[in-house]
Amino acid sequence: MADGVSPAAISDVNKPSFWTMDEPNWMWGIKIAETDDVVTSGIVNWLSHMGSLNYGYAWYSKGKQINKALYETIEEDDVRKGWWLDEYQESPNLNNAYEGIIADYDFAPFTQVKFAPYKEEAGSSTNASDIPLMRIEEMYLIKAEAQAKGGAPDAGKTTLEEFVKAYRNPAYVCEATSPDGIQEEVFRQRRIELWGEGLNWFDVMRLETGVDRRGGGFPNATMVFNIAPDDPILLWRIPESEIQANPGLTEGENNPSVPAPEPVADL
Repeated sequence: MADGVSPAAISDVNKPSFWTMDEPNWMWGIKIAETDDVVTSGIVNWLSHMGSLNYGYAWYSKGKQINKALYETIEEDDVRKGWWLDEYQESPNLNNAYEGIIADYDFAPFTQVKFAPYKEEAGSSTNASDIPLMRIEEMYLIKAEAQAKGGAPDAGKTTLEEFVKAYRNPAYVCEATSPDGIQEEVFRQRRIELWGEGLNWFDVMRLETGVDRRGGGFPNATMVFNIAPDDPILLWRIPESEIQANPGLTEGENNPSVPAPEPVADL
């Protein structure tokens, strides 16, 4: 855990970042060294799959894209709009070196450019960036939701507005006023702020939102789902190796094995 953490300012995140535990907004992360096996293995690591701006799988898999419908909810004044390419494959957050990589590999619209390469060196083949697990920004969003759902919606609205205005979008106004409305807006803010950091599944499960991919800009119809909140496909199964190694577990205690969801018509 880090001492003295504070939210990243707009001037901190108006460029690809989130690569080092030295950033003042990190509370908890996985420290990676250049000599670690996960780095010396080459591209068998997190940043290889997630990083659009460093050498790795993302260069050849065309990277990771944000849900188009979610992207379109981000206000133009919000610095986070530049964490992804727009429909013209551009982002105001990129310098010339980063733009060159985007052009060379022809990344699709809505591809993420949130995560900087190691040491902010465009095209770096040393994938030794630290991995974020918890940032102080999430604490503000947790507080706003807790206030709204705990009987103080005005306080929750104020907490949310003050956070976003100070650190992401000075023009932001929270239109929601009810506890449920503020919770829904916090969920949207969490999806944007914490994108790519492995937290969305927990929100989907605790809020029972389901997973609706319609309108998300997925490249083909087989990827478009509308999964109900109680669909067992959202439940993690205990690995077979764990059941075999633990005499206290049986397959009968596992979550059900279910087929892949059926695609639905897109919006």
